Amino acid sequence: MLLGTNRLSLNISVMSRGSIIGPVLFKVGEDVMNDASLRAVQIPHDIHLVDHIKLKKPVSFVLVVEKLSIFNMLVNLNFHVTHNCIIITGCGKPDMATRGAVFKLSYCLPVKVYILADLDLDGLQIYFTYKLGSKVRAFENLCVASRDLIWLGARPEDSLLLQEPN
Repeated sequence: MLLGTNRLSLNISVMSRGSIIGPVLFKVGEDVMNDASLRAVQIPHDIHLVDHIKLKKPVSFVLVVEKLSIFNMLVNLNFHVTHNCIIITGCGKPDMATRGAVFKLSYCLPVKVYILADLDLDGLQIYFTYKLGSKVRAFENLCVASRDLIWLGARPEDSLLLQEPN
């Protein structure tokens, strides 16, 4: 923070890497910014402008996935349709727009938000970046940290189940 301010106040933004699919509309006023209900769309880089999230139909949960390949597989399987959910990915380490979208969904929707990530250092770092924010961008963590995020998948204690009995 060399200039003592954040990127948004300087009107500097970067292209988003994240994608989303599900019955959700991101709106600015009455204008629809993104409609993810028909196909996977890129998360808008100016997600901070979104002042309203509208669901085309109620959803059961939001699923954040670490990898683009898993996201694509779930989309191809119509997981979002059969399980009535929103799926979102940051394609690995999430950018600010993807973190902001997950935050807005977790804050605005009365459903649980889960993350499916690998049980390795990268997967844990991604989980904690979504959940707590990042050290580098600590001054923006209040606007992007999704503290109610729930981990799905293997846990370290699960390795005990793999040990052979003596």
